[in-house]
Amino acid sequence: MTFGKGFVLAPDPWDEAEESMGRVERQARRDQVEDEAAAEQLRLMSRSLREVAWEAMQQGHRIRLTWPGGETQGIPTAVVSDLVVLSVEQGVQAVNLDAVATLEVTERRVGRGSSGDRTLGSFVAFCRMVEGGQVSCAIVGGRRLAGLLVATATDHLYIRTGSGGDMAAARAQVAAISVAGDFPFAL
Repeated sequence: MTFGKGFVLAPDPWDEAEESMGRVERQARRDQVEDEAAAEQLRLMSRSLREVAWEAMQQGHRIRLTWPGGETQGIPTAVVSDLVVLSVEQGVQAVNLDAVATLEVTERRVGRGSSGDRTLGSFVAFCRMVEGGQVSCAIVGGRRLAGLLVATATDHLYIRTGSGGDMAAARAQVAAISVAGDFPFAL
């Protein structure tokens, strides 16, 4: 830059260095934000439905689970393998994750959060625990069965209905089992 009678003002090397460092820092922050977003995307892509339910249980979130012809919502109290146990107004509901189509977090931090009950191994284990008790089953497609759970067989549940009839419900089609009253897995 030239001033008046031939004076040339040279750029200040300190100003240039400061400006250059500012550009480097801004670029480093942009890169860090991009890397964090990519890491979060990878984490979300690698989670299973069970892991989403587990996280909701730990945080105390209320979730809605849907399947063809039905849905339920509550606060998860146990999540293992193919099972989500929900605390619902009427008691406890065990949901067969293999029948679930969607999981939605409907309300955040409504409960105290939980590390979950680890004594259950699966949906079948839950069914065996409630054998001999009154249950209400939500069947994929919208049908409901209510009665005494007599036995949990290899591939079906044997239920004695209120009319005295016996029903075999394919376990893969049983989306949820409700147990009324006080139950060990309720909040």
